[in-house]
Amino acid sequence: MGGEKLMKRKQLRMKGKRVLPALAAAVMLTAEIAAAAGAAFITKPVTAQAENDGKVLVLGTGSIAAGDRIVYGKKAADLAGYTSGNGMYRVLHASTDNAGGDNAMFVLSDNLWGNGGTDGNVYFDNVSPYSNVYQDSDAQAWCVAFADAGFGTDTPERKAIRQIKKDDGAYTNFAASKLDNDEVFFLSAEEADYYITGTRAAVYNESNGSWWLRSPYADNTYDAGLIDGDSVCMCNVNVAYAARPAFNINLQSVIFSSASGAGKS
Repeated sequence: MGGEKLMKRKQLRMKGKRVLPALAAAVMLTAEIAAAAGAAFITKPVTAQAENDGKVLVLGTGSIAAGDRIVYGKKAADLAGYTSGNGMYRVLHASTDNAGGDNAMFVLSDNLWGNGGTDGNVYFDNVSPYSNVYQDSDAQAWCVAFADAGFGTDTPERKAIRQIKKDDGAYTNFAASKLDNDEVFFLSAEEADYYITGTRAAVYNESNGSWWLRSPYADNTYDAGLIDGDSVCMCNVNVAYAARPAFNINLQSVIFSSASGAGKS
């Protein structure tokens, strides 16, 4: 990245640890499952439907696990003002939300989203006096607008997204933060460390981009967490980068089944 980005190149190397009133309404999902050899991928379509009584029925999807991918909502090509996002999400946990609640699938956008520009044009906070507090930030507002655009305001997809309350404790060089009934949000530094297996790098418009975290830097009030390549860094909150939205799908609101009626292998 160019010097004009003003990014602090202190790289914090972390461990790379690893919808609705009627059944007629359906959301198409696609799960990408690694073959036993680990080299090839098999893609099979899966539908998600809501039950009137809220019960869950899972048909042939027991092999969906962390690291698999699903398609959910719209992609950037279908949305005015958005760029890069392909509508595919990586499963971070198949049965638990990021606050530890059961019966949810925790997912993260597989590639990066933006609002134009070479870097994504997404700010953590672009209004002076700048702040690295996630609540009421431009970053949080971006996530709300993204949810409205990508999933609608009163749709099966949106109703299946769980609201999350979570207190993030201090972690390495980052201060405490929180989610307060957030539906779509940015990962915390700790979540990026814990849930993402392998590289944290993600593509924005066909090349690797940098993406915001929700964690505030502990030593000042104007730097927030950023993933640059595979590294966790800090950057001034009024510099534009890309977004990598995350959310939890409430499994009690959906039915998963193979579109062909056959189970996944």
